[in-house]
Amino acid sequence: MQFITQNRHGYSIDFSPYFADRIACVTGENFGIAGAGTLYIIDIQPQGLILNKRFEWKSSLFDCCWSEINENIVITCSGDGGIQVWDCNGDNAPIAVLKDHTQEVYSVDWTKRRNAPQHILTASWDKQIKLWEPQKGACLATYSGHENVAYCATWSPHYLAVFASAAGDGTIRFWDCRTSRCLSIIDDRKGEILHCDWNKYNKDLIVACSTDSIIRCWDIRNTREPSILLPGHRYAVKKVKFSPHKENIMASCSYDLTVRLWDILLPNPMLEVVEHHSEFVTGLNFNLHLPGQLADCSWDESVKVYAPTSIRM
Repeated sequence: MQFITQNRHGYSIDFSPYFADRIACVTGENFGIAGAGTLYIIDIQPQGLILNKRFEWKSSLFDCCWSEINENIVITCSGDGGIQVWDCNGDNAPIAVLKDHTQEVYSVDWTKRRNAPQHILTASWDKQIKLWEPQKGACLATYSGHENVAYCATWSPHYLAVFASAAGDGTIRFWDCRTSRCLSIIDDRKGEILHCDWNKYNKDLIVACSTDSIIRCWDIRNTREPSILLPGHRYAVKKVKFSPHKENIMASCSYDLTVRLWDILLPNPMLEVVEHHSEFVTGLNFNLHLPGQLADCSWDESVKVYAPTSIRM
């Protein structure tokens, strides 16, 4: 299934944690270099992908995530250094705008644990990670240490108050937001690390992707060398995601115009190459409710929802 984001180039996509048939996708005008941004709320229906709501912002939108406590709330982040809080039942204006970063905000993530304080993390080109309380619009803490653009910050689904950040300095840093202390550093320096994701079943496994086209899995208890190397992409890998349904399955998307599926337990781990875009593939996610279903978005102005043959259940 396909949805066209006309004159808007895709950056990130996220399935609703509440509804199996709903996704949020953020985009930017002019490939995100300059111009406006659009948040699309898209419903997956038997007849195809149907626009539910469209929200406009004055600057390109680079990432999005759904609230874990309100089915109608989506958080986005943008090129003007802001974070927007949207109500899917509301009008075209965000219900709140948070601002403390001084450059583009590239990543936003809502805490994965509903029994924990409901905070969000943002990562910015100003090299900083920030912790927010979205209900009050307050910035609670700033985490500094990266020496280049911070591309990603993501909560651990296992360790309370712990998150990882990935940056253009070639490092992944692990933080405890209760102490604002950096717990450890993976210092890879093989390229800019564009994204990272925690395994949902193994609390000590994290995966990261880089501008050098190699995907690396790390055991956070021993960070001297990656535990798994996954070559295969021809250009920089933009995002990588572990399956929420199987510990050994993951997916990646790249500037080589492909999505690739992996089984990290196999001697030859690449399962499938999906080639259905004509431009950089920039956003990727698994459906939390339907095992084997993925959504992606691309600079070719399209969103795809599909079930790759290699992981179809």
